[in-house]
Amino acid sequence: MLPRITILVLACLMPCQLQAQNSIEKLLPSTTAAVLKINEPGQVVRDILEHPLVEAAEEAGAYKQALAEEQAAQLDAIKAQIKATIGMEWDAALDLMTSGGVMVAFDPPTNGACVIVQGDEATLEKVFDILMTTIEPLAALGGNPVNKGLYRETITGYQIDDIRFALYKGTFVITNSRDLGRRTLDTLLGDTPDMTLGDNPTYQQATQSTNPDDHTLWFWVDSKLANQTGELDNLDLSMKTNMLAELLFGGITNQLRNSKYTTASLDFDKEKLRFSFRTAHNHEWIPERRYYYFGEDGKGMAPSLLHPKGTIASISMYRDLAPWYLLGPELYTPEVNEGIAQADSQLSNFLGGKDFGEDLLGALEPGFQIVVTETEFEEDAPRPDINIPSFALVANLRDPEIIKPELRRQFINFVGFINLLGGMEGGKQLDLDIQNIGDDVFFTTAFLQPQPNQPVSLEYNFTPTLVLTDELLILSSTKMLASTLQETKPQKRRNGNGVTTNAQFQLHGSSLTRSLQVNRDILVTQNMLDNGSTRQQAGDQVDLILKLTQLIKMLELKLEHTDSELTFTFDLSFVAE
Repeated sequence: MLPRITILVLACLMPCQLQAQNSIEKLLPSTTAAVLKINEPGQVVRDILEHPLVEAAEEAGAYKQALAEEQAAQLDAIKAQIKATIGMEWDAALDLMTSGGVMVAFDPPTNGACVIVQGDEATLEKVFDILMTTIEPLAALGGNPVNKGLYRETITGYQIDDIRFALYKGTFVITNSRDLGRRTLDTLLGDTPDMTLGDNPTYQQATQSTNPDDHTLWFWVDSKLANQTGELDNLDLSMKTNMLAELLFGGITNQLRNSKYTTASLDFDKEKLRFSFRTAHNHEWIPERRYYYFGEDGKGMAPSLLHPKGTIASISMYRDLAPWYLLGPELYTPEVNEGIAQADSQLSNFLGGKDFGEDLLGALEPGFQIVVTETEFEEDAPRPDINIPSFALVANLRDPEIIKPELRRQFINFVGFINLLGGMEGGKQLDLDIQNIGDDVFFTTAFLQPQPNQPVSLEYNFTPTLVLTDELLILSSTKMLASTLQETKPQKRRNGNGVTTNAQFQLHGSSLTRSLQVNRDILVTQNMLDNGSTRQQAGDQVDLILKLTQLIKMLELKLEHTDSELTFTFDLSFVAE
């Protein structure tokens, strides 16, 4: 019963508008280690409820389980009573209730978490009375009656199990800690503490770097808290046990361990959702084993993103792949290194004695790109029932004249290996063609044409192609994508305003939708097989996914840094109505 009551309290009081943060900051001790601020809740609630994504999810019943039916009815009853008592809608009442600010905080010395809300005194009192009228009988039925007491003969305090809360002159406080609650109430009654959160120099530095009032949600955490809880050790372990995690996020762990604080912000409206994560950055914190991530000078820059026609997704990052792979003993656990050694042995046999890390990955300059596009077929090419998007890897060569002959041999060996496997299993055979176009060399392949009246199998999505230029390696799943990329060579990214882009990813909603739409019938059939749905049910589920993707304009992830700050951003933009 108690969790349900807590849900009701938080659901009614947590969404709020922040205007006067200083008064709340003075209520919290300087030992506070984590803070969440929320701004303009009335508008945020309206934006969320009216957003097309939410409307589509509501149609599908995607969040009907967020609250139990009984709890949802109780919330509706509270909202109706507030409207009857105050004479205004719930979202308008929110603005008055929280006009002085809100803060959610955690204080390690007291092991206390609290929510502080300040707003119009009369409105808060009326809403509080309505909440207590609803909560008291529920608490009694649940075996945890509401206990009341007078604190310092002035403030009426309430307690349900370990949850304590009070309302005094337009300030509502809810906490799980007696000591933290008393400290907050003492300050409300006029006591002057020696130090407050507002006096904490680390917190002051964070608020100067990012203004909390500029964001829908703003979060700050003292890095000492992460060190005490062991979260950074867990993060380090996840890097050591997962090579992909190390490649994507390994360089961030050292910054987190040395930074005094971390901040995050979330902004949301009908046109965008943006999450931003910030921490301090210093090249001297980067150990040599992770130079592959930022470069020896810390200025390693990702190439400019490729955007060929029909781009679904594109990723670009600065990484030196050879040391990431070869420095296994320093980066990974013994178990992972054992797997690397086994892979090296197998790859060496396939590569004719060449070492995968030193000879192949070592042939690539730091920085690579992967692009995924809608599939295009040549006019006379067979078309399979399932269309798989085309994809390609693009990288610069360190020493083209030396490595190109080796890459040619390895690609020809790869085609021969595929044909050998295909022949043993009765599969399709690849035909190889080599063309010189100017100074560039094309190694193109295609599966032999199917016999008349035979089904066009999945393999015909692929025409594996290798292109070697004076600077680039292009390894593509299709000849057409390789030709497009060869004609539009990537441009070097420029460092603007002291900001270095380390990695960038983009997903285009319109291209993704078209790619899914082409395969709609197959997706419906697969849904029927996996879930036992009728064709109508499966079609509705697939159409909902298509509807949701149609609402997405672009998803972009970006990792950037200056000499002093590292920033990760998640941007989701929506199609305008």
